[in-house]
Amino acid sequence: MKNRKNILVVDDSKIEQKMLKNLLEKDGFSVFIAPTVSDGFMIMGKEDIGVVLVDFYLAGINTGAAMVQKLRRYKVDVKIYSISSSDDSSIELLNAGCDGIISKEPKEIRNFLIENFCKTPPCPPESE
Repeated sequence: MKNRKNILVVDDSKIEQKMLKNLLEKDGFSVFIAPTVSDGFMIMGKEDIGVVLVDFYLAGINTGAAMVQKLRRYKVDVKIYSISSSDDSSIELLNAGCDGIISKEPKEIRNFLIENFCKTPPCPPESE
């Protein structure tokens, strides 16, 4: 079984990368950042990733949907969620095989991950 507290964020926005990494690591998640699909696959080859958060709009030819399709084609045991803010791209990612859509708002992503992947031990509460 994959480690569901190891999160791969595939997003080319440095601001989003930093916000998500800082926010999620406070709650005990290990966060790996990939600005491209290729980087994402390299990380997945080295780390025990349990959850992938993928943005649809990535720089270069390979979109988030291409990554999702490849992971599903090879039956990789990982949960994949779209973090795109566009409804159209989220639908395309769902059709590609995403497990769900999460609003790109960092606190909503955090709350979703805690609710779904922090069973025991519980993640610490967010410090105000």
